[in-house]
Amino acid sequence: MPSFVTIAMPFPLARLDAVRAKLEGWGNPAGAALRAKLDAVGQIHFMSGNCFADTASAWLILEACSDVSEGETTARLAAALKDEISDLLETAGAPVTGPALIEVLNRRRLSFGFGWFQTPGLMFCGTPGLDTQRIRNEAALAGHIEPLVLSQAERGGALASLERVRETLRAQGGWDWAFEAEPAALLDGAPAIDIPGTAVAALLGAARYFLWPFILLGGVVGILDAVVRWPSDGTTSGIPHALAYGVGMAIFLALAFSLLFSGWVYLRLRQAETADAPDDTPPATALVDAIMARESRAAQNHLFAVSTMKPEWFRSITIRLILFGIGLVATKVYRPGFLGPLGTIHSARFLRLKGTDKLLFLSNYGGSWQAYLEDFIVQASVGLTGVWSNTLGFPRTNNLVLGGATDGDRFKRWARRQQLPTSFWYSAYPELTTARVRINAAIRQGLAGIAAEDDARDWLSLFGSAPAPASGIDTANVQTLALGGLGRVPFAVFLFGQAPQEPGAARAWLGEILQRLAFGADRLPDIAINAAFTSTGLTRLGLTPAQLATFPAAFQDGMTAPWRARALGDVEANAPENWWWGGAGKPVDFALLVYASTASRLAEALAGELERLQRFEGKLVAVVNTPELPPPDQSSPEPFGFEDGLSQPKIRGLRPTTAADTDHIVEAGELLLGYPDNNGLLPPTPQAAAIDDPGDLLPGLPGDPAAQRPDFSRRQPNAPRDLGRNGTFLVVRQLQQDVAGYRAATERAAQALWESGRAPAAQRDLTEWVAAKTVGRWRNGDPLVLHPTQRPFGAATDENDFRYGALDPSGIHCPFGAHIRRANPRDSFGADSPTQIGIVNRHRILRIGRPYQPESETGDPGLLFMCVNADIERQFEFLQQTWIGNRSFNGLRDETDPLLGHGRDASGDMSVPRAAGTLGLGGFKDFVTVLGGGYFFLPSRQALKFLSA
Repeated sequence: MPSFVTIAMPFPLARLDAVRAKLEGWGNPAGAALRAKLDAVGQIHFMSGNCFADTASAWLILEACSDVSEGETTARLAAALKDEISDLLETAGAPVTGPALIEVLNRRRLSFGFGWFQTPGLMFCGTPGLDTQRIRNEAALAGHIEPLVLSQAERGGALASLERVRETLRAQGGWDWAFEAEPAALLDGAPAIDIPGTAVAALLGAARYFLWPFILLGGVVGILDAVVRWPSDGTTSGIPHALAYGVGMAIFLALAFSLLFSGWVYLRLRQAETADAPDDTPPATALVDAIMARESRAAQNHLFAVSTMKPEWFRSITIRLILFGIGLVATKVYRPGFLGPLGTIHSARFLRLKGTDKLLFLSNYGGSWQAYLEDFIVQASVGLTGVWSNTLGFPRTNNLVLGGATDGDRFKRWARRQQLPTSFWYSAYPELTTARVRINAAIRQGLAGIAAEDDARDWLSLFGSAPAPASGIDTANVQTLALGGLGRVPFAVFLFGQAPQEPGAARAWLGEILQRLAFGADRLPDIAINAAFTSTGLTRLGLTPAQLATFPAAFQDGMTAPWRARALGDVEANAPENWWWGGAGKPVDFALLVYASTASRLAEALAGELERLQRFEGKLVAVVNTPELPPPDQSSPEPFGFEDGLSQPKIRGLRPTTAADTDHIVEAGELLLGYPDNNGLLPPTPQAAAIDDPGDLLPGLPGDPAAQRPDFSRRQPNAPRDLGRNGTFLVVRQLQQDVAGYRAATERAAQALWESGRAPAAQRDLTEWVAAKTVGRWRNGDPLVLHPTQRPFGAATDENDFRYGALDPSGIHCPFGAHIRRANPRDSFGADSPTQIGIVNRHRILRIGRPYQPESETGDPGLLFMCVNADIERQFEFLQQTWIGNRSFNGLRDETDPLLGHGRDASGDMSVPRAAGTLGLGGFKDFVTVLGGGYFFLPSRQALKFLSA
């Protein structure tokens, strides 16, 4: 188990900005020079540096996770970073140099525990038993072996393939260590639950940390009682009886005192919970921007959060009890390196900062912030709620551990408000997730010890992946597009532009448009128009900064914010500065989405909207035309030639469903604002008249004396107007598709397979087989999971009732990296299929786009991707970042989506698991280029009336 070092030092508030600047100069991620020094130490997994403001002083927090003891870690850091730390302390007003530096750091090094006189704290390691060098070595081994596996021809079975890898490594030399198996606790399953042993450990721990005062008190009373009962004649005949009585009395009194005290604490807790009110204040956009600018620059992220403890005296008790309980369960019940099913954390620590009312949380985790929080919400909410329910502003709880974090949207708002941008962060292996560390360890273990065919087959699979109408919806006020009702209207054109600059003219323009908009899910008129607005568009329509601040940060930022563009993969050729529309050079305020039953009616509607925009002095930025769609009973493939739109979420109760739709049914709140979501909760919605304008929301950072936030206690005279209900968020991206390049890549890959002798048998068209593996379906829509070999050509199918866990857990039929498996993993991530389906359905989007028409006969075709979702971060951005663009998705190694992933060159590979080993399909470069995009709000009828009034 690694050691956790935490150094906390107070310093004058006046020096806060200077100390923060000094830390940020160290880098996040760490700068090259400082990284080299920490790499040279060799035994530091992670290190971070942060500072924040308390009431009377500022605090400097330096923390590290190391393979050696806390004292040795402190000494090594003091030696390696002597100049940097000395300079930092001098900036903080506490200059120290030479040998005294170690003394000062040790004096400020915190220790933690659960007892009454200990500082509450808890440490967790997600890679137990693996030191820094081993993790690096096993990563290098896996990277070296992978091309050896992927380049092999299929002959002799899985064990023969493994033996050829072993022979190659022995011949190359330098890999002798890899043939010696080492213990790897993180590969073990969950321990067999020892109920008596766990109960004994719980009782002994409770007695050691919490019950000893009551035991002591009971003992004193028992001894006194025994003395009173001492025989008056001075003989010893009654001593055993008196002592036995005294011990019994001590035990009884200890239990009685502890039960009475616990009951009193519980009653006070329930009183406090009843009085608690959730804080719906959205996190300040500037804070979120500063945090996101530092996030997702590697496969890992660092989180630093500072929360304020609630003032009730008993919180010092409940926080200790909860931390003790989590620690006990983590060691006695959960699989090593996991918190229940949650296995994405490299290291984490909760700690109460002594002498303050602050609770700190620091974590190194794999994947995106959204994915991390969603994992906690769905899989580990009890422990998280138990800890943070003791802090101010947390969502309402029940009995300390229930509710709270399960209110996902409120919890994420609260979590962002607690978080501070990490000033300095170092990771010894920033491109490795915990899943990848486990896979690398399993590769090394298998290389050293596997001797059976079945085990060898499992080992080879590691190179493809880790092992493996009365709906209640007010439809009359919902724009039709949000209900998926325009997907087969044959003619459409999409307008993107800038609203009239003068708010009065913008509102008048919207007032005229409103009369022509389509609402509801019933029969459509010949012309149907929907309207959506970016954050700048809402500003031009008159929303104040305070009102706009009630919208989610993602919407306020927009798609082109640098941190969001990077998370989406919009860099280099896809960077917003290269877009045709929506980027900095051609920003847009609105989208007018015009649909019609005939070409003549479409031309009529288009002419009317262009005339109206010109009359009110708006500006047209882009027009995206679309080809006529075929009748509903005919195939409608996307430009790469695949039947599209076969897997969509179904809003419960909106339209009739069948048993085959069960896994795809979602609650209305997943796609529409103002309705309960899949967790049965009602997330906060944007408010049009919720607060007075607070002015600048964040001149400093939270915790600084100057920081300001909206004051939601100062309500305006009228009740808040819910601007969000019956609305949703619309994501639009114009994606140009290199059809010729994709076709050529599949042909080259097929030819390479054929020439290498690795081509699968019984495939009449190898190029089509390669194309199907990249998508996960044949071109007519047949899923590979159900139809591993191509069926006779025919009409597109509508088969969507399947799960990967039962039918294809190893990715033999549908590769783990295939487009449809990334876009909707279903139950790929775990054995509990219903739970996994529930988790994945929290990230579903309703796709409503269609192919667009190239501007010239020689231009590349493409897709105007559009989707609606109630939470841009949790749904679209999560899907794009955590599944589509994630290079280690489901344990893959350096792969992105073969169709939509960005950042590959022409040598880009895709792994295709097979029974005798994984194939590598090369040559999949970027086939999609982003030409434009934006985040839009699709308001309800009521909201549009409010905006136009």
